[in-house]
Amino acid sequence: MGENGRFEKADSALSTRYTVMMLKRRIPYFFKGDKGKRRAKIAVGCAVVLAAIALAVLVFNPEPMLLESAEIRSIENRGVLRVGVRTDMPGLGFEGEGLEVELASRLVTYILPGRDLASALELVPVTAKTVTAKLDDGSIDVAICMMRKDGYSSCVYSGTYYVDPVWLAVKAGEEGLSIDGLSIGYVTGTPSETALKSYAGANPDKGISTSVFASYPDMLAALDKGVVDGISLTGTHYIKYREEHGLNIHGTMLGTVNYAIASSTDSPALVQIADMMIYDMMESGELDSMIERHGLFTIADNEDSEG
Repeated sequence: MGENGRFEKADSALSTRYTVMMLKRRIPYFFKGDKGKRRAKIAVGCAVVLAAIALAVLVFNPEPMLLESAEIRSIENRGVLRVGVRTDMPGLGFEGEGLEVELASRLVTYILPGRDLASALELVPVTAKTVTAKLDDGSIDVAICMMRKDGYSSCVYSGTYYVDPVWLAVKAGEEGLSIDGLSIGYVTGTPSETALKSYAGANPDKGISTSVFASYPDMLAALDKGVVDGISLTGTHYIKYREEHGLNIHGTMLGTVNYAIASSTDSPALVQIADMMIYDMMESGELDSMIERHGLFTIADNEDSEG
């Protein structure tokens, strides 16, 4: 199947899923009684006509509309897709490897099919503090490193490509501690802060106290010195720091973080294409295989910890 065929299949599948969901909600009410029977006959006739129209569009206009958008044409003319990725997170993006680096390589095959990967993909290092600015000023076309922030008007997001658990991490050998009454540290402005505060608020009977730190090194130093009993860390940060600081997972998952592909609000077609890619990879199992290959936590790991 060619690249265009893959777009059409993914787009059709996504549309079908949405249509089925809406029909399940409305059909029971719409086709009741005698009027409902007449409506059913009309609906069947309309469905036949619509199917014929859809087939005609597919046959006579096979080029996906998304590939004709201005932002995609601009990238085609440039010949390079510029993707913002992190460079300091093992498993996600580190020394040119990781899940997000691999996703960037796959996205090129959807946007610039048939191009040589070495010349068609430019990986641009970004951090949490620089990524939004680089999207806004056009330094990058998409970012594969961002948490979904619903209602955040500066970016548009794809569906989730990775769910990162937020763990309570402790020093090795202290996994059996009761969470009741523990002092837990977090880094301000991080998803670990949000998850810890939400967990503590939902479980006031556990008597958790929290301590805020300005950076990960400060928080980890406090744990090493025994200033706090445990720390709130995303799974990816746990992987990064566990060996150096002798960490282990307590077994309490405080929450989760959803990572998505983002583009500026001026380039929504890029995210729509990213959605198709993620859908294809989820359906084929390729995305799960990538996550496991890069040593990241899987949904099964998260469920096991809660059990």
